[in-house]
Amino acid sequence: MTHKYHLNNIKCGGCAHSVEQKILSVYPKASPKIDVESGEVSFEAPSQEIAQSILNALAKLGYTKYNPTLLQTAKSYVSCMIGKVTKNF
Repeated sequence: MTHKYHLNNIKCGGCAHSVEQKILSVYPKASPKIDVESGEVSFEAPSQEIAQSILNALAKLGYTKYNPTLLQTAKSYVSCMIGKVTKNF
C-alpha cells in the first residue's frame, strides 16, 4: 500500500537523502520517493502501523507533517547536513 504525505523542513537533496535512509531503516522494502520542491514523500508500507512508525522516525529527525517546533526545525538542519555528507560517500 502506498502512503503519501507532505512533510515540513525538506529543503534539499541532503534532506531527501536523510529522509530516504530513515524510511529504509524502518522498512527496507518501502521504495521511498521524495520530491524536494513540494515536500511530498511517498513510500510503500503493508500497514498503517508501519507507516506511522516511519512518520514517527522522521519526526525525530525534524521532518513532520505538522507545523514544526523550533527544536524540530533545528533537528532537520542537522539531519540535512548529515544527509549531504553521507550522500557523497
